[in-house]
Amino acid sequence: MNCNFYESPISDTTMRNCTFQNCDLSLVKTP
Repeated sequence: MNCNFYESPISDTTMRNCTFQNCDLSLVKTP
């Protein structure tokens, strides 16, 4: 899983700050 699955409401900044090892799964939707 990676941060490419962020929901639309999440800000672009949050997405850019998210790394593969530092990804808040609570903000990620499972494929």
